[in-house]
Amino acid sequence: MREIVEFLSARNLLDKLFLRQLLLDKVDDTLVIVIIYFLIMLQYKVRFLPLGGVVGVTKNMYVYEIYEGDVLKDILIVDCGMGFPEANELGVDLVIPDISYLEDKVDKIRALLFSHGHEDHIGAVPFYYEKLGKPPIYTSKLTALFITNKAREFSQNVNITQIDYAHDYRFGEFDVRLSTLLIRFPTLPIFLSRHRLAPFITVRILSLT
Repeated sequence: MREIVEFLSARNLLDKLFLRQLLLDKVDDTLVIVIIYFLIMLQYKVRFLPLGGVVGVTKNMYVYEIYEGDVLKDILIVDCGMGFPEANELGVDLVIPDISYLEDKVDKIRALLFSHGHEDHIGAVPFYYEKLGKPPIYTSKLTALFITNKAREFSQNVNITQIDYAHDYRFGEFDVRLSTLLIRFPTLPIFLSRHRLAPFITVRILSLT
């Protein structure tokens, strides 16, 4: 067991190869393979960062990041919505998320996914699409129409792909599977995101508006 713990905590390739050889005489090949797999998995981290939408019906925008060690590899963004001012916020027409966190990470953004077409999920697109580096947008047919019309109001063109629910998508290190759910709004997708090396890590995104 001590050797296994040391194996899991090893950081460089030479240590991994040496400890693997050390284990061969102590455990069967299946366990060695499992240990190696989990060692690889320890190198990857999934980080979830909500930029809005956590409390109330407002500013839905969720960032998913994949790290290899401490190196950021890829970013997926789900929704880019606006919020609604409180009654005492006179003169404020709308509220949008603070995306300053993403300003120096634009080159890592692989796609912008939209769950559905309510304003609190798509309303900030005209303000941030270009600042986010004009990433490809993936969403349902109806939501794509809403986003396109909203972009035209601001004389913008957006790169939208209408999703095929029978198709799995790859965005950098992310695999994404989509399915549908009807909750007071048609063509509402659920995005199931997972890292290709971590099929047991699943992020389920439900928009219950």
